Amino acid sequence: MRGLARWVASRIRLYRPDRNPLRRGTDRIEALFVAVFLLMFVAGIGLALHAGRMVYDEGVRSELGGRWVTARLVQDAPDLALSPYNGGTTLTRAKATWTDAEGRPVTASVPVRWGAKAGTTTRVWVDASGRVAPGPPQRIDTVARAIAVGLTTVLLSGALVAGCYAIVRALLDRRRYADWAAAWIVAEREWRRRKQV
Repeated sequence: MRGLARWVASRIRLYRPDRNPLRRGTDRIEALFVAVFLLMFVAGIGLALHAGRMVYDEGVRSELGGRWVTARLVQDAPDLALSPYNGGTTLTRAKATWTDAEGRPVTASVPVRWGAKAGTTTRVWVDASGRVAPGPPQRIDTVARAIAVGLTTVLLSGALVAGCYAIVRALLDRRRYADWAAAWIVAEREWRRRKQV
């Protein structure tokens, strides 16, 4: 922890505005960009919190907006046939009908047991938009999606800021090296002139 505090203190000393005559213009430009990039990263954290909250709220709406319906099969479900394609799953799909919240009939493919006969009833979870879903969304899934979206947004924001900083730093370093080479040429001329005198 002490090492981290020392590193942070050195960064603050390096980029803080001051009247140090040894600071080059490129150093001041870099300090300005570091401040801008820090603000961008903080804004990215705010964006991540907002995005995570939106995903969480949508998940809660989805949890509360769906409902169980009793559907009646209108066709027989296929008989159990083990093959590499179904992997021995316990459910298959068949067409069924039920009435939606407004009382209109709905027909769709629903998950049922293998071999279920037409006329059999089954319970089906229908989400808020009326689509058949495997079951009601779980709160843990909602929380996990919200955290995943938030972390992804923070990581992308950090990567964008780091990439921008690397580009700015490379351009400034190129300028510093050019200035340094020009200063060495001037110094070499001065040394030769002094040697000749």
